[in-house]
Amino acid sequence: MTIQQSGYIYGILLYLCCSSLLLHADECTTNQCNYTVSFNDAGYYLAKASLPESGQAGMWGLSIIINSDGAESTNLGGLSTGSNSHAQNNVSSWIAFYLPESQVLTFTPFNYLSPEKAVVVSLYRNTENGRTALYEPTLINSEQAFTTPTILESGFYVAEITSTDGQDLYTGLSIKGEQLSNITNGGWIEPNAPEGFISFYIPKPSTVQFNLTFADNYATLGASQPQLDIDFIDVTSGQRSLLWQLYDGTAKPMDASVIDPEDLSDIEIIQQIEKLIGKTLNQISIDKVAEKTFFSQPAFVSGYSFENGYTLDEANNVIGLNLNRVANYFSQKQVVRLLDLIFSLKHLSKLGLYENRIETLPSKMTQLTHLTVLDLQSNRIIVLPAEIGQLHSLRELNLADNPLIGLPAEFGQLQNLTNLLMPSNFDTLPAEFGQLQNLKKLKLFTQRIATLIPVIAQLPNLTELYLSGVRSLPPEINQLQNIKALFVLSNRFTSIPPEIGQLTNLTVLDLSGDIADISDTAYSGRKQLTHLPAEIGQLQNLTKLNVAHAQLSTLPAEIGQLQALTELNISQNQFSALPAEVTQLQNLTKLNISQNQFTVFPAEMTQLPNLQELSLYNNSLTNLPAEIGQLQSLTRLGLSGNNLTSLPPEIGFLQNLIWLNLTVNSLTTLPPEIGQLQSLIELHLSDNSLTTLPPEIGQLQNLTQLNVNNNQLTVLPSEIGQLQSLTGLRLDHNQLTALPPEIGRLQSLVRLNVGLNQLTTLPSEIGQLQNLISLHVSNNKVTTLPAEIGQLQNLTELFLPNNNLAVLPAEIGQLQSLQGLFLSDNSLTTLPPEVGNLQNLTKLNVSFNQLTALPPEIGQLQNLAELSLTRNQLTTLPSEIGQLQNLIGLGISNNQLTTLPPEIGQLIALQSFILMNNKVTALPKEIANLPDHVSITAYGNPLQHPPLGIVQVGIPAIRAYFANR
Repeated sequence: MTIQQSGYIYGILLYLCCSSLLLHADECTTNQCNYTVSFNDAGYYLAKASLPESGQAGMWGLSIIINSDGAESTNLGGLSTGSNSHAQNNVSSWIAFYLPESQVLTFTPFNYLSPEKAVVVSLYRNTENGRTALYEPTLINSEQAFTTPTILESGFYVAEITSTDGQDLYTGLSIKGEQLSNITNGGWIEPNAPEGFISFYIPKPSTVQFNLTFADNYATLGASQPQLDIDFIDVTSGQRSLLWQLYDGTAKPMDASVIDPEDLSDIEIIQQIEKLIGKTLNQISIDKVAEKTFFSQPAFVSGYSFENGYTLDEANNVIGLNLNRVANYFSQKQVVRLLDLIFSLKHLSKLGLYENRIETLPSKMTQLTHLTVLDLQSNRIIVLPAEIGQLHSLRELNLADNPLIGLPAEFGQLQNLTNLLMPSNFDTLPAEFGQLQNLKKLKLFTQRIATLIPVIAQLPNLTELYLSGVRSLPPEINQLQNIKALFVLSNRFTSIPPEIGQLTNLTVLDLSGDIADISDTAYSGRKQLTHLPAEIGQLQNLTKLNVAHAQLSTLPAEIGQLQALTELNISQNQFSALPAEVTQLQNLTKLNISQNQFTVFPAEMTQLPNLQELSLYNNSLTNLPAEIGQLQSLTRLGLSGNNLTSLPPEIGFLQNLIWLNLTVNSLTTLPPEIGQLQSLIELHLSDNSLTTLPPEIGQLQNLTQLNVNNNQLTVLPSEIGQLQSLTGLRLDHNQLTALPPEIGRLQSLVRLNVGLNQLTTLPSEIGQLQNLISLHVSNNKVTTLPAEIGQLQNLTELFLPNNNLAVLPAEIGQLQSLQGLFLSDNSLTTLPPEVGNLQNLTKLNVSFNQLTALPPEIGQLQNLAELSLTRNQLTTLPSEIGQLQNLIGLGISNNQLTTLPPEIGQLIALQSFILMNNKVTALPKEIANLPDHVSITAYGNPLQHPPLGIVQVGIPAIRAYFANR
């Protein structure tokens, strides 16, 4: 995917960077968090975005502007950045940046999963005339660098990193140059994966503006709100220390005060903790706490709020505290005091202390008689006190990633323990460990499982065993006769012993190479499973078998004996065929053979009548056989990333199919029989070569999502209007010249994207889409909008950049729900007065147009927070601009302004004011009324009063200048 192909996805971030307008309100909204952070020390810093395990994967971006003494600074000596790409949803990792001076750049890519895997670095330049491709070298490995053969002029650039084989990447990119600034980084983000990051340099004490964007700012793809950590890097030792954090929408600078653990009541202790972490802790009833194990969600409880005026006893409630990583705010001495407070909470039931540099546990932990869940992962505990055995209510305990050298004998007294996570440095377990008669789930990070099996085998109720990092499975594994679910993740062996067949109670066997474990830099060279023993067939109770991410090329014939098997995952292996015995798996409902070497659809699969979910992603299939129609039970079929050029008519026999993914293939047509898929809810056809859609597409009455972006469509069938259930329609990146009037019949449509086509107008029927909230028409040739656009009463965002609009209809003012209006790169000379009626508008971008004036009605936009007028022909601003009391960011660079109205000083909420490259010689004295923290960028103006040097220092200096005159 090239940047040209993904312009819609990256539109918001590139707008933020390339317009030099970055708006900050020190808050988090639905899709972004904006913060201004002060840095007192020069040096190197690292900003990292990550998701919690329970987060929803999706897209992210981070923009950074560094200001030093009020003037924009630059990153010296280059920067490093990294993110993930996601082939399935066409999301690449990328970075946008500004070159303040002409220079040569050197790019060095990194691919953390496969260092030898080739990647493509595409470099583009952004100008007012569009985006231009400059270089696109294919770099073979992480040691290969690319230096631009010519000097790059100053301006905005975008570098994108993609794979040569269409696979996901975990990438990094080092950019070396003299000066870079205005950084924007983005890509894919998901739980349990490397964080997205940018390293940057602060030349002297500065303020830095961070804009973290996520969720459907980009597309219907969504992401949970990421956490943002900012670390200081000690270049001598290479160590990093956390200086600032954004978590759960709350910013946490590292400036906690010392607590004095006196004899406090429960209420006072709660108040002390609240003071320390700057967060209210909720009271919760025990019956309202969802039971979640460490295996599904280590962050088992989020912060809860205690209701002042009640004691815990009076409220008959228990308290659950998640104090993970709070030690990042404190010294080690303060951590000890904090622990002393926490372990005084006699009513505590759930406690999270993940990553707090804890070395010892206080003996007063015995007071926590109600404690049921304790997370101590990633601390520095070497020895557990004997008092641990007195926590008789404990059910879940996480000790992973601690340097424990053993367990006390008293550990066996935890008779109610059901879930336990253990660290990796155990050779033996105490005999008393066998007394944990209620233990059901045990997770071990170990390389020495053989020595631990005799004790583990004494646990009669242990049904789930998770092993990670083991170098081999010993024959003694057969002693675990009660185990029903065995997970051997991140394995480092090529085979498993035949004794595995003696675990006749197994229902789940997971031997996958865990791709999430990429902290091992030698992952690509790790030993991986190459074959399964014939004895696997003895597991008559097995219902789920996962051997993904290994080096298997065949399965033993005995696989056919697994008559109870319902799920089989052999993805990311070396298979090119399936054994005939697979046809005996008549109870199989889920089969995943993605990312293998299949060139022909395995005929064996067509004889699995109960198959409901079939994944064939990223193989080399060129066609589907007619026999696919025999899979009458299929509900989900994934065929993305193959070489399919057509579909057989028999595809229409799949009457139960609700989800069909055909993205990234070579389809030129769809058979009429596609219309027979009456149960279909989602149809994904992006990144093919479709020129038309069959009229029968209109028969898909239950379809809610249709993605046909990145194709060659020139026309839509009128039958598209029959899709009455459709809520999302993506038609961007095609060759459409018009939309059919029938588009107006899509009464359920919520999101419509027709960007990057050849449209010259929109049909008047567009106004019938009463439920539409998002309309993207960017990068077309639209010259006028129909008056009916004003009928879209639920529309919240309207994207019209890069068109040929010369005027806007007066009816635009009827869009009472509109929050974002994006009109950059058009030919507008005026805005209609009716634009002042958009009372809910918060973002207005009219950059790169031909505006010579703004209507006075602009002052009526009382909720406007972001206004970008960059690169127009404005000579003045109306005095009504001062009425925008909620305006946070104002960008008016590259205009013809000679003066500013005095009312500019009334913008009391303003934080960012970009005035550069105008003709202003003097600022009105009222500008001194702006808040002290306002960042003014004014270079490129012939300023004399005050001089540019004073303006660069900031509002206090400007105020002092006028006070002395």
